Amino acid sequence: MLKQIPASKLLIAGNGPEWKSLNTLITSLGLSSHVTMLGHLSRPEVERAFDKAWVQAVPSRWAEPFGIVAAEAMMRGTAVVASTSGGLNEIIQHGRTSFLVPPGDIGALAEALLLLLQDRALAEQMGKAGREVALAQFNEETYVDKFVQFYQSLCLKY
Repeated sequence: MLKQIPASKLLIAGNGPEWKSLNTLITSLGLSSHVTMLGHLSRPEVERAFDKAWVQAVPSRWAEPFGIVAAEAMMRGTAVVASTSGGLNEIIQHGRTSFLVPPGDIGALAEALLLLLQDRALAEQMGKAGREVALAQFNEETYVDKFVQFYQSLCLKY
């Protein structure tokens, strides 16, 4: 990807058991000037760190129940490339709000990321569409209404 977009930067938020080995790999590949490991961030720090991003990758390898990271990116108006795993399939509209790729398919992930990184207008169009969907489906009022409806349906059953 650096060959096609030499100025690209990758920010990685979070930490976990692979943090140290990933950091070592980045250094050994000579990618330290292009990849920044941010570690664990608070919600406001995440928003500040990713505020200027126009593409966000969510390459989950396991079936995420909801996919909050993708929903948060959509709320920011950021185009997303995510895996077709779990709830991500339900919140992302492939080709309209973002792109979905098979989990673990590095080629498909790279292709979708390149497409958006090389076409900022497309990324902004998808980001705008994603924000509209996120505001309509994931705002606090809608969330509370759906929760109350779910709770009431449980009460009626029992």
